Amino acid sequence: MTAPRPPILDILANLKVAVAQLRLYPKDSPQVMGVATAAYQSVVAFLNESGSLMLSRTPRGLLVNGRRLPATGEQAEHLENSTLKLLEDVRVKTLSFKKGLTIDELIAFLSALTSKFWDVKEGKEINARLREEHIYRISV
Repeated sequence: MTAPRPPILDILANLKVAVAQLRLYPKDSPQVMGVATAAYQSVVAFLNESGSLMLSRTPRGLLVNGRRLPATGEQAEHLENSTLKLLEDVRVKTLSFKKGLTIDELIAFLSALTSKFWDVKEGKEINARLREEHIYRISV
């Protein structure tokens, strides 16, 4: 009997698909709305259980709320590597999602992440820019 799949793997997979779609389509397109809804639902389910979700890029790999990814295997390794690459590409070490997140915030954030609207490198400046975009429950 196989162990149940950790919810974080669904979150990482859904975020990966949403980012890929946002690289191809505008944030208000039906293609993006469908995958963003799946990503949102998986993140919110996790937030309802734990209150926050922090994804961190470290020399040891991806940390989820300060701990190593609670899964092994080829799929888990692929999702970890793709998440680490995304964080590296946008020059962000940590993403923090907080309970109360709205789908609009998630879509706006992922859109900003893919278009790299921030030309700043400091976390405080990036977070200030996020607040200007009405993204209050996600920070870097």
